[in-house]
Amino acid sequence: MPPILISIPKKMKKIYLIITLFFSYNQLFYAQNTQNIFIELKDKDNGRAIPYAKFELLNFSPARIYTQQDSQGIYQINNVPVGRHRIKVETENYQTYVESDIIVATGAETFILITLEESVNNNVGKPTETVIENKLKNLQVLPVAGINSFSNVGTSNFSLDEVNRFSGSRSDIARLVTGQGGVINCDDGRNDIIARGASPLGLQWRVEGIPVVNPNHFGYISTTAGYFPVININAMSNSEFMLGNFSAEYGNSTAGVFDINLRNGNREKNSVMAGVSLNGAELVLEGPMSKKNKGSFMVAGRYSIIKALAATKLIDFGTATLPTYGDLNFKFDFGKTQKREFSIFGYLGAAEIFYDHLTLEDGDVAIADANKDQYSFTRNSFIGAKYKYFFNKKNYLQISAGSVHAIEDNIADFYPVIEGRPNEKYRGIYYNVYNGTGTISAFLNSQINKKYSVRNGFMVEYQYYHLYEIFNRYNLIPSNRHNFDGSTAMIEAFHQSRYRFNPKLTLNVGLHSLYLLLNHSYAIDPRLSLQYDINNRHRINFGYATQRQQLPQRIYFYRNMTIDNAAVGRVYDESARSLKMWGNHYLVLEYTWRMSEFWRISASPYYRSWFNVPVRADIMDGYSLINNYSDLQDNMPLGNLKSTGTATNYGIDMSLQKSFSRGLFFILSGSYFKSTYSGSDGILRNSRFNREWISRLRINKEFKTGRQRNNIFFVSSTITMAGGEQYTPVDLEQSRIFQAQILTDEVYQKRSPYYFRADIKLGMRINSRRKRISHYFYLDIMNATAHPNPLRYQYSIEQDQIIPVYQLGVFPDFLYRIQF
Repeated sequence: MPPILISIPKKMKKIYLIITLFFSYNQLFYAQNTQNIFIELKDKDNGRAIPYAKFELLNFSPARIYTQQDSQGIYQINNVPVGRHRIKVETENYQTYVESDIIVATGAETFILITLEESVNNNVGKPTETVIENKLKNLQVLPVAGINSFSNVGTSNFSLDEVNRFSGSRSDIARLVTGQGGVINCDDGRNDIIARGASPLGLQWRVEGIPVVNPNHFGYISTTAGYFPVININAMSNSEFMLGNFSAEYGNSTAGVFDINLRNGNREKNSVMAGVSLNGAELVLEGPMSKKNKGSFMVAGRYSIIKALAATKLIDFGTATLPTYGDLNFKFDFGKTQKREFSIFGYLGAAEIFYDHLTLEDGDVAIADANKDQYSFTRNSFIGAKYKYFFNKKNYLQISAGSVHAIEDNIADFYPVIEGRPNEKYRGIYYNVYNGTGTISAFLNSQINKKYSVRNGFMVEYQYYHLYEIFNRYNLIPSNRHNFDGSTAMIEAFHQSRYRFNPKLTLNVGLHSLYLLLNHSYAIDPRLSLQYDINNRHRINFGYATQRQQLPQRIYFYRNMTIDNAAVGRVYDESARSLKMWGNHYLVLEYTWRMSEFWRISASPYYRSWFNVPVRADIMDGYSLINNYSDLQDNMPLGNLKSTGTATNYGIDMSLQKSFSRGLFFILSGSYFKSTYSGSDGILRNSRFNREWISRLRINKEFKTGRQRNNIFFVSSTITMAGGEQYTPVDLEQSRIFQAQILTDEVYQKRSPYYFRADIKLGMRINSRRKRISHYFYLDIMNATAHPNPLRYQYSIEQDQIIPVYQLGVFPDFLYRIQF
C-alpha cells in the first residue's frame, strides 16, 4: 500500500478550532470526578495470583495507602480522582514495584495487570546495603524489562497509552516500535520494522504467544508488514517487542519478535467505546461474563472511512486511489479458579484497493508504472485458545492452540508502448496465494525454589500453502514462478532455566531446537543472558544467542525458469526447496544508569553475524535475500539460489529518558551502526538498510485544565533524523529500450539524502461531570514541515526520465473517541 499525500484545507483547520473551543468551554463546568482502579497481581515466575498486597497512590502527599486481600489476586481501589497516577505495590516476600502512567478516566474503570518478582533476599523488608545507599534509599530495585521473566535483554514493553501518547504513531503499534533506538522503517506508507540494520523478513509476529502470518492490511504473505495492522490497539494489553537475544521459548526468528497480548474486557459492568479517526470508524464492546470467576468479553470492530472523507472534500488525499478495509478483534476470558484459566481470542481482517491508470493523479507516485492497472486484496483471520492448569503453587501447565488463514490476490495489467508491438493491455502479474497454519504449543513452568525456575515446552506448526504466480512483466516469455499446492510442518522444542544467585546476579540459559519437514533441515540454538545489578542505580546485561529461521515461503517454492530449445521449451528448477535455514550469532551488552526516580540513561552495543543467507548460485553477483523486505513479492531473484551468503550488523544504541512526572515525558535516542553483506561474488557491500545513524526525540507535555483540573490538554512531538537508505541506481538507457525500469549492476552503491520528519499532535481528554462518560480528541500532523524525503528513484515512462518518489507529505491524522 503506497503512502497517501495529504494537504490540510482551511475548512478542516476551522473545524478543529471549533471543536477545541467547544470542549474548552464545556469542561470549565465539570466537577471533580473519580473512578475505580482494578489491579490483578500475579507471580512473575509461577503465574499464580498473589492474595495479599499493600498499594500506595504516590500522587498524593501523604500517599494514600490501601491494604487488601483477595484469593484471586484481583484488587479494587475506589474513588480515585481522574488523571494520571503512580501506584507502589508491596507484599511479603516480593520486590517492591511501582506502576507509572496509569490513566484514570470517567468513561470506564481502569484495569491493570502487574507481575511481581519474588525476592531472593532472606531479609525481606529489612534495609540492606543496597537499599540504604545515600540518595538511593527511595529507589525500588530495577525491574526486569520483559513481561516474561526469562527475557531480560533487548526487550521493551508497550501499553495502549504509549501508542496514543506519541505523535506519528497513527494508532499503529508497529510504528510506535520504530521510535525505539536503532529501529526505523523504510517507507512511511508501510509499517516495516527494521531493527538494528536487519531485514524485516526476520521479524516474527505472535498473538498471545502463538505465531501468526503477517497481521496487517495489505500485508503480503512472506513479508512482515503492511499498510495498517489488523490488530486494533484498543483491543491490546501490555505487549513485548524483542530486538533479538530472545529467551529459548522464542524461535524461528532472526531479527525480532513482537508478542502481542489482547486485553480482557471490563469484569465489573458493560462498557462501550466509540470513535472515528483517519484509520476508520470503530466500536468496542466489553463487559462481564461471569461475576464469580471474573470472566469477561471484549469485541472491537473497525471499518475504513477514507473514501467517505474524500467525498466530503474536507481532506485532499492527492489521489483517487483509496483503500477499503475492515477488521474485528475479540477475546473471551472465561475467568479463573484456583486451578484453571481459559480464554479464546482472535481477529478477522479484509482489505482491497484498485489502481486505474486512467484516474491516476499526481499523488500516485508509488505506482512504479503509470501504464498499469492493478487490483490487490488481502484477507486474514486468526482464532486461538489458551488453557492454564495450576498443579500447585510452584508448577503450572500452559497449552495454546491457534489457526491462521491468509489470502492474497494481486493482478496487474500493463499497457505497452514499445514500437512494433501491439498496444493492447496484457496480464503482467497474477498472484493467488493462500497460507494456512495450525499451531499447538505447550510448556511446563516449574519454580524449583526462590532462586531457580525452569520452563520446558514444544510447538508444532502445520503449514499449508497454495502459491500460484504468473510473471510476464515485459510481455516476452511468461514465467510460472510459483505453482505449489501442499503442506509441511515446523517442530520446535525448548528448555529454559533461570537462576538467581543473589539479589544482584541472575543467569538465564536455554536451548531452542527447530526441525523443518520440508527439507529435513534442523538447528539447535543456544541462548544465554546474564544480568548484574551493581546497585539500585546501575545495571549491566549481557546476552548471546544463535537464532535461526525458515526462509519465506516465496523463496522455498520459487521456480527458476530457463528455456531449453532441445527439450520441451520451459524448464523449471525447484532446487530452492533444499535451501538451509538462515540465521545469525548475536552478541549484545546493555548498560542502564538510573540517575533518579524519573531519569535514566542506557547504552547498548551489539554485534550480529549472519550465515546461510540465500544468494545467486548460477552467476556471481550482488544479490542477497538480506536486502529484501515488503518488495519480496515483486522482486524475486532471477536465478537459482544457494545458502552461502553472509552479512554483518554492528553498532551502538543510546538513549536518555524521563518517565512521566509533572506532566512531562520524553526520550532522546541515538544510534550509530553498520550493515554490510556479501553476495555470491564475495564483494563486501553496504546493505540496503545501512543508514549508519538514527536520532530521534519524542516529547509529550500534559496540562491540567478546568476549575477542578479534571481534564487534560496535551502536546506531543516526534522529531526523527536518519541517514539515507542505500539504493541501486536505474539504468536509463536500458529502461527506455524495455519501457520498464531496469537497474544497473551498482548494487546498493548509492545513498539517498538524509531522512527528516517532524510530527506534532494536539489533543484533549475530557472527563464529563456525568461519571460514566469521557471524551478523547486529537489532531496529529505528520511531517509538519513538509520535508521531502525520497523513498526511491524510478524510471517514469511518461516523463522518459528518472524521477524521485517521495515519502509522506503533510499528513493529518485525527481521532475523536467517547467511552461510557
